[in-house]
Amino acid sequence: MHHQGKPVQAVPISQRNAFIEDNKHQIQCWVPGCCNTDRLPRKIFYSLPTDPLLRDLWLAAAGKAYHDLQNIWFCKDHFSVDIETSNSLPVCNMPQKRCRTCLAPIQNKKYCVLSPNINSKMPASIEHLFGSTYSRPLIEVLQFCVPEMTIEMNPVPVCCYNCYNSMWIYYFFKQRCIYQEKTLMEVYRGRYGNVVGCRACPSNDHKNVVLLNGNYELEILLTSMFGNDGPSTSIPLQLCPRCIPILKDIQEFTTICLRTQDIFKQLGSDPQHSQAVVEEPTVPINK
Repeated sequence: MHHQGKPVQAVPISQRNAFIEDNKHQIQCWVPGCCNTDRLPRKIFYSLPTDPLLRDLWLAAAGKAYHDLQNIWFCKDHFSVDIETSNSLPVCNMPQKRCRTCLAPIQNKKYCVLSPNINSKMPASIEHLFGSTYSRPLIEVLQFCVPEMTIEMNPVPVCCYNCYNSMWIYYFFKQRCIYQEKTLMEVYRGRYGNVVGCRACPSNDHKNVVLLNGNYELEILLTSMFGNDGPSTSIPLQLCPRCIPILKDIQEFTTICLRTQDIFKQLGSDPQHSQAVVEEPTVPINK
C-alpha cells in the first residue's frame, strides 16, 4: 500500500555520521531480527516519517515497543520500492504479527493497525447488513464495543482481518440498538412495551421474534447495548431471526476479547512478541 504525499527522505550520510559522533554509537536497523548497521558499505537508513499516519504504520510493521522516536531507523532492505520517490511501507522481511484482540498469529497480509491516527473503513462485506458506509479509527470502534478492554499504544497494536470484521459488525449492531431504543421510547412513550418487536432493528415482524429467556449471557450482552438509559428489564428481550446470529457472533468476539484481556493482566506485559514474516497491510485506510 502506497500513500501519496511528501516522500520520506533517506538520511544523508553526513547527517548519519554526525549522529554517530554526537551519540557515540552506530545506527542499527530497528526491525527485529535485522542486524544491519551503517558500518556496512553502501547501507542506507531512513528515519521515521513525520506524518503520524505513516509513522504509526511503520511502527506497527516492526511490532515492537519504542522509547525514543528520534533514534529509530529502518534500513533499505525492508522496502520493496524506492522510498525516495514514494511513501513506501516497510514490508520486506518484517516480523510476524499477533492480533491484539484474539492473539492469533497473522499469517497473511491482511491486518489492521489500531491507531487513533488512522481511519479505517468498515468492510464492504457487511455494508448490506447495515445499509451504510463509515470510517473512523479502529481503536475507537473497539473501545466503543468492548470498553472493558484496555489496549496500550506502545507497541502500536494490530488486529487480524477476522477481528476487524467483528469489530465493525459489533459497532453498527450496538449503534442500531441504541437508535432503535431511543426512537421507540420517544414515539411510543407510555406503551413502548406493547409495540416493541426486535430490540435491535426496525423489524415490524412481531410474530417471529424470539425471546432470549434462559440465555443469560445473550440477555446481559443485549442489555449492555442500550447503555445507561436502557429500558426496564420487564420489557421482553427479543430479537428477530436476522439479529440473533449477529448477537451470537458478537458474544463470541466479546468472549475472545475479555479472555485476551485476562491474559494481559496475568502476564503484566504485551504477549505480542513472536516474530516471523508478514506482508504489507491491505485493509483500506483513509486519511
